[in-house]
Amino acid sequence: MSEFHHRSDMDAFPQAYIAIWMQRIGLNLNRLIGSVSTGSTAAPEWLTNFFDLKELPVKSTTITYAAIRKQMAEHIEEINIAEPVPSGTLWQNLTWLAVRLQLTNTEQRLVIFVLCQFEYPSFRHILAEIPANGKTDAYRKLAVILELDVENVRQALDAKSTLARLGFISHHHRVTCVQNLIQPDVLLTETLCAPHASEDAMLQHFATPAELSKLQAMDFRHLGVETEMIMRSVQSAVVHGTNGVNILLYGAPGSGKTELARVIAKELGYQLYAVGAEQASTGTPLSGHQRLSAYTTAQLMLVNHGQAMMLFDECEDVFVHEFFMHSQTGSIDYTKALMCRLLESNRIPTIWICNRVGQIDPAYRRRFDLVYRMIVLPNATRHVMVEQRLAQYGLSDMLKKTIAALPKLLPYHIDKLERVLSSLPDKNEVEADQCAGIWLRENASLFEASRRQFTRYADGSSAVFNAFSLPFDWQNLSMHRNDRVKLKNLLACESAPASAIMITGPSGSGKSTAAAQLAQHFNAPLMPCTFSDVRGWITSEIENNIQLVFYDATNHEVVLVLEDLDLVAANIERTNGRQIARSFMKVLRKCVSDFEGMVIATVSDPASLDASTLTQFGCQLALTNLSNEQNQQLFDELCSVTLMQQRPLVKTALEKVKLFPGDYIAALKLCRDRAMGLSDTTDINEAAALSQDIPNNFVDPRCLLSGLKARHNNRQAELSN
Repeated sequence: MSEFHHRSDMDAFPQAYIAIWMQRIGLNLNRLIGSVSTGSTAAPEWLTNFFDLKELPVKSTTITYAAIRKQMAEHIEEINIAEPVPSGTLWQNLTWLAVRLQLTNTEQRLVIFVLCQFEYPSFRHILAEIPANGKTDAYRKLAVILELDVENVRQALDAKSTLARLGFISHHHRVTCVQNLIQPDVLLTETLCAPHASEDAMLQHFATPAELSKLQAMDFRHLGVETEMIMRSVQSAVVHGTNGVNILLYGAPGSGKTELARVIAKELGYQLYAVGAEQASTGTPLSGHQRLSAYTTAQLMLVNHGQAMMLFDECEDVFVHEFFMHSQTGSIDYTKALMCRLLESNRIPTIWICNRVGQIDPAYRRRFDLVYRMIVLPNATRHVMVEQRLAQYGLSDMLKKTIAALPKLLPYHIDKLERVLSSLPDKNEVEADQCAGIWLRENASLFEASRRQFTRYADGSSAVFNAFSLPFDWQNLSMHRNDRVKLKNLLACESAPASAIMITGPSGSGKSTAAAQLAQHFNAPLMPCTFSDVRGWITSEIENNIQLVFYDATNHEVVLVLEDLDLVAANIERTNGRQIARSFMKVLRKCVSDFEGMVIATVSDPASLDASTLTQFGCQLALTNLSNEQNQQLFDELCSVTLMQQRPLVKTALEKVKLFPGDYIAALKLCRDRAMGLSDTTDINEAAALSQDIPNNFVDPRCLLSGLKARHNNRQAELSN
C-alpha cells in the first residue's frame, strides 16, 4: 500500500479506513468472493499483490484459506488497525458537508468509501475483483466491508436518496461487482480534498454568488406583466418553502435573459447563486451530468441559507434532445425520471436559461411554472434605452436615432458599444461618432444591419449618405379590386383581428413589407417565423418547433408572420423527406386553425401548397405588378428623393415594363453603385474614396431605367424556366 504515502493533500485517516476495509475483505473471502480453502484452489493474485504476501514453500501444492489468513495476520500487525481518529482537512470538510446536507453516519461512511475509490486506484481494482450478482448482493457485500447494516446501505444508495441526488449512484444496468455499485464524483472529491476557510467557501465549488445587476426592473418594462409574475412566483416559493418552482427564460443571445434574472434577485433582495460551468481549481469544463450534480449539491447546501435563488445558465448542457440522449454524441448519462423528479422537488427556486426550447422534452417543459421567451425590444423601448445609456458619450442626435431604429438591437449590443465609448478620453461629437461608427459597421451583422449605414460615421463625417428609402404607401401595392376591398376592411378594424391572412406575389412585390405594416398599423409586435425556427432532425422535433412558435405568439399577443411558407415546406421536404413535410403541414394547419391571433403567411408560389393549407387562410391578398399610374407615382417620388431631373422619355419607357415596388429600390441601389464606380472596380479602397462626396443629383435617370429593365428581364427569364 505504498501509494498511500505519496499524497500530501490527503489526511491519514482514509488510509486507516482502507487498512480496516482490507482486513475485513481478507478475513471474509469466503463471504465476498467464494471459497478458496479446498484442494488446488489458488489464492487470488490481486490479494497477494496488494498485501505483498510472502510466497509459500515450493513443496506446498495448495494454498489453504488458513494459510492466507495466517499470512494476512502477520501483515496486519504492521499496519494500524485501530479506529481512525477524525482530524484534518478532509474530516473538517466532511463535517461541514454532513451538517449542510444532513448526512447520516452511513452516508458519511459511504462518502469516504467513494472518495478512497477515486483517490487510490489499487483499492478500486480490488473492489472490481469482488463479484456481485445484482444490487442486492452488492449491498450485502458492501455492508460486510464497511460493517454496516444492510438495510441502511440499501436506503443510503436508493435512487431517491441524498447520495443519488449528489450523483453518487451508478447507472449501470447490471451490477457485476462492488466497484460499479457507486461511482466517484470528481467535483465533490475536489471539494472535500481542498482546504476551505468556511462552509460558504465550500459552496463556491458548486455555485457562486452572481454579480449585482446595474439595471432596474423598469429597464424590462417592455416585457409587460411577465416580470412581475416571475418575481411573485419566486417570492412566494421562498416565503412559503414551496418545492419545484422553476422558471425557463429563452431567446436570442444577448436578449437580456441573464440580466433579467439578476434584476429579479436584486429587486427581491435575494442572493442569486449561479451554477458553474467549469471546475474551480483546474478550469476544466464540466459535463451536463457534472453540472447537474453541482446544481443538486448547491440546492441541498442552500436549504437553510436564508433568502436565496439559483440560476442555471446555458441549460442546453442538461436538456439535450431525446434523440441524442444516452448516445455517443450526447453528454447525458442520467434518466428522464431522475430529471423530472429533480424539477419537481428542488427546494430553491431556480431560473433556467437557454437560447431555444425546441430540444427540451415536453415532459420537462410542463414542470416549469413559466416558460417565457425574451421578445425583441419595441421601438419606443430602444429609443429610451439608447438615450439613457449613451447620452453621456457625446454622440450626435442623428447617430443615436440611427442606432435606436435598428429592429434587432439588443441590450447586449448597447453594453458593448458603451464599453467602447467609455474608453474615449474626450467626449467630442466627431470622435465619438467615428468610434461608434467603426464598431457599428464592423458588427453590423450581429443586429442584421447594413455596413453602409455606418460607413460615413466611421469615416469621420456626421452626414448620412442618402439611402434612397421611400415612405411606405398602401397605394403603391398593386392588387385586384376584390383584394383591395379586403385590405380596406382589414385596416378598418380597431385592433388586430383573429384571422389567417395569406399574401402572395413574386419577389419584390412587397409581401414582407405589407405584413410588417399591418403589425405596425395595429400597434402589435411582429414575430417572424423562418425555416431556421422550425427545422429539426426528426418528425417530432419539427412538429414540436412549429407548435412552440404558435405558443410564443399566443403568449406575447403578436402578429405572427410565416415567412416564405412555400419555401419552408419545400426545404423540409428536401432535407427530411416528403412524409415529414406532410406531417409538418398537417400540424401547421392545426396550429393555424386554433390560433387566436393574427397570422400572416407570405407565399411566392401558392400553387405549390395543397388545397387543405390554402383553405386555412380565409383572407388571401395577391400582389401583382404595378399599374402605369403607380409606376409614374413611384418614379416621381424617387426623383424628388434623389433630385433627379424629370425626363419624359424615361416615364414613357416605364409603361412598357412590368415592375414591383421592390424593383425600384433594387434599381436605385444599382444606380448608386454605378455613381460610386462600384460596378466597374473591385478595389475596395477606391470604392470607399469614390463614396465620400457624391451629390444626390449625380444619379442618372437612364441608369434607373436600365436597372428596372434588367429586373424585368430577369423575372421573365425565371418565369419561362
